[in-house]
Amino acid sequence: MTTARGSGRHQAAGDGTRAAWSRRRALGVLGAVGGAAWVAPQVLSIDAAAAASPPPTPGLQPGWLAQHTLAGSCSGITANYQPYTPNSTATSWSTLPRSCGSLLVRTMYGIGSNGSGTVIAVGDQNFRVRWTGSGATMANDSQAFGGSLNTYNDISASGTTWVAVGNSGRIRRSTDDGVTFSSPSSQPGGAPALTFIRHAHGTWLCGGGTIGLLWRSTDGGATWTSVSIGGTSAIWQDVCYVRSTSTWLVCGTLGEIWASVDDGLTWTLRHDSGADSWTGIDANHGIVVACAAGLGRLVRSTDGGATFSVTTIGGGSPAFNDIKAGPDDEWMVVGLANEIWWSDDNAGTWTAASGLPSLRTWNAVTHAASAD
Repeated sequence: MTTARGSGRHQAAGDGTRAAWSRRRALGVLGAVGGAAWVAPQVLSIDAAAAASPPPTPGLQPGWLAQHTLAGSCSGITANYQPYTPNSTATSWSTLPRSCGSLLVRTMYGIGSNGSGTVIAVGDQNFRVRWTGSGATMANDSQAFGGSLNTYNDISASGTTWVAVGNSGRIRRSTDDGVTFSSPSSQPGGAPALTFIRHAHGTWLCGGGTIGLLWRSTDGGATWTSVSIGGTSAIWQDVCYVRSTSTWLVCGTLGEIWASVDDGLTWTLRHDSGADSWTGIDANHGIVVACAAGLGRLVRSTDGGATFSVTTIGGGSPAFNDIKAGPDDEWMVVGLANEIWWSDDNAGTWTAASGLPSLRTWNAVTHAASAD
C-alpha cells in the first residue's frame, strides 16, 4: 500500500533494517556550505567505525545534491542553475554557491562527484561548473569543453580523472581533477547520443541512444571500444557496479536489466518487466534499485542484482529520471514535476521531499561523499 504523496512513507520490499553502522562507514571532517554540513570521507575499519559512533540517526547525511534542468542565469530574475542540497529530512533546500562572470543562460543535465571533495555539473552549450571542498567553492567555466557547441549529459570520476559524455558521441576527459578537459584519442563512431557514464573496478562504461550498444574503456577514458549486447532491442539509460558481487548492471527501455561479471565484455538478461523504461540504477551494500520513467515504479534487488521485485511509490504517479545511493543506507530518487523521494533504510521505505523551489524537473542526483 502507499500513502498520500508527501504525507508519509511507502513500504517497499525488504526488512528496512538500518544496520549501516556495523559496516564500513564514511566518517570525517564536517564543513558548512549553504547552511548545511558536508562530509569529507575517511574510511574506518568495521570495528573502529562501530566503536567510534552509535548507529546513525534517521535522516539524510549532509552532501546530497539534486540537479534540475530549468535554465538559469545570474540576472536575478531567471532561475538559478546550481544544484540544491537538503537538510536531514529533505524539508528545506539551499543552493551551492555560484559566481556570475560572463555567464549566459544554461540548462544543466548531469552532476557527479569523485568522493574527495570535487563536484562537477554539466549541461548544454559545452557548459560545466566545478566546485571544490564538497561544494564550498565554485569555479565558473563557461564553454570549458571547447570545440563546437554541444550538450553534455553526464559525468563520472575516478580520483582526479573525470570523463564527461554528450550528444553526437562527444567525450571529454580530464586528468587534473576537472580543471581542464580534452578529447580522448578515440571516440564512439556513428555519433550516438551518450546519456550516461560510470566508472568502477578499473572500467568505464557509457552509452545511450543506440539499441543494445555500450562503449567501454579500461585506460581512464583515453580509448573506447564498442560492446554490443545481442538479443535485445532496448536502449540503455544507466549503468552501475555492484561491489558485493563484482557485477555490472545496465538498465534501459523495454523493462530490461542486463548483467556482466567480466567488467562489461559479455552480458546476460537478469530482469524483464516489459513496458517499464528504467532511467536510473545504483547499488549499495548489495541492494540494487532502478527507477522508471513513469507510474512511480522502482525495481529492487536484495541479492546483488540476481533477482528483482517491482514496487511503486508516490501513489504510482512520479516519473523518475535518476537514482543514487549515498552514505550508509541512504538513497535519493528524482524526477519530473518536482518529485524527489529519499530513503535512509536502503530503499526499504521512501519519504517525499518537501520545501522544494518552484516547479522543476530534477534530472540528476549525487552525493558529495560518494564517487560516481
